[in-house]
Amino acid sequence: MKKLFFLIAVAFFTMNACEEDKSADPNKNITGSIEIYLLDDYTKGFYGEINEGSVVTKKTPLIEYSDIISYDKSTYTFKLSDDAQQVVQDLEVPLDGLAFAVMANDELIYTAYFWTPLSSMICYWTVSYSISYSLNENLELPIKLGYPADNGSIPDKRNDSRLLSILRNDGKLIE
Repeated sequence: MKKLFFLIAVAFFTMNACEEDKSADPNKNITGSIEIYLLDDYTKGFYGEINEGSVVTKKTPLIEYSDIISYDKSTYTFKLSDDAQQVVQDLEVPLDGLAFAVMANDELIYTAYFWTPLSSMICYWTVSYSISYSLNENLELPIKLGYPADNGSIPDKRNDSRLLSILRNDGKLIE
């Protein structure tokens, strides 16, 4: 009887030892995608603040996840594919900006504007300076707080944990 109990105990501990430890890396099973959409409709505040509860995105993404090569969380910069660079460069950006949304798994993470440095308007919201100026030779799209600068009131969601988890899981995050 002791031998039977011992064999059962050994089998139990062996089976549990072979089970994958999912607590070691909480991001291991996170999957998903990140897309950037232009906005179809939204409510804008006085200095460009976007009421995120009012956001309606276009039906198809402007930039798909496969076109995001990497994201640098210290500079808040997306590196894009050649195709995505061309799409962004072809946009016409008005002086009061072109609104877009960063989505993760079809969930709104934050909104921002493509913004032109030719504008004399102040924007106290997240921006990516004009298409022709913000996409540099490295195909990078930097995301900044405010134009010309942050006034300290802009909510910073650029390194939202949902975004970082997806990017980290896919080896696209530069930490």
